Amino acid sequence: MVFFGFTNINAMEKIPKNDYCELIDKTINLSELQQYYHVKSFPERIPLVIFANQFKGSFSKLKKFNASVMIVNSISNKAIEKSPYIKFNVVGQSTVEATFSYKPEGIKGNIRFVKNNSCWDGGKSKIVEM
Repeated sequence: MVFFGFTNINAMEKIPKNDYCELIDKTINLSELQQYYHVKSFPERIPLVIFANQFKGSFSKLKKFNASVMIVNSISNKAIEKSPYIKFNVVGQSTVEATFSYKPEGIKGNIRFVKNNSCWDGGKSKIVEM
């Protein structure tokens, strides 16, 4: 399994679960990120596993590679350090920045989301090799 992780940031708890699902979905589906998954060559990367310890419960509506995204809320710190992660930082009341690392491919990146009405719009994203 490959992990994306979300760190426990108290401010994220203020974001409703549905919004959080939308942010996860938009991040893992960034067009610039798709070329790095390589799930045909590495089928063990399915299902996509996300570490998100600030939320408990089901995120079953999230799908990637025709499989439900798995959300886990506890793995050891050593596992987090060695695994890919996504970290959300709340910049303002209606602004969230996602920073992520996908270690199997040696990349990291970020994207900023701004809430417009009831929808999160993603701005410019950046992905670089580590």
